[in-house]
Amino acid sequence: MKNKQLNIILFIVLLPFFTYAQKAYEAVPYKAVLNKKPVKLSFADGYIGASSITMTNSKNGKKVIFSPDLGYVGGDKKLKFHRSLPSPFLSSDYFILTDLTEYYDTLPAFINGTYYNKGKIYKIRFFKQ
Repeated sequence: MKNKQLNIILFIVLLPFFTYAQKAYEAVPYKAVLNKKPVKLSFADGYIGASSITMTNSKNGKKVIFSPDLGYVGGDKKLKFHRSLPSPFLSSDYFILTDLTEYYDTLPAFINGTYYNKGKIYKIRFFKQ
């Protein structure tokens, strides 16, 4: 009985050590300028679906976060980013990054993309920091 209780206590104490896991990707910062405002890309090398784009709303000054709609790069080498909140389907603006691959041996010095907002199209280039 004492042996069983000791095993249970050891299991409870050691459980957090078994559940510790490292991230499988490295977040690499990229920056760009769009309409004289900074735009930041956190590029997740190793798991591209964890990437995000952050920009500041010109009306209220709040940060807007865009997340990828898929967790992987499509066959056309593009990845589309929608607003995270309140709903990706209610927002009229989004980013599409082009010429991407799922994994890189050496990260590119820049990443090209396009920003779509209310029928207007803006070319954007993110530079590695």
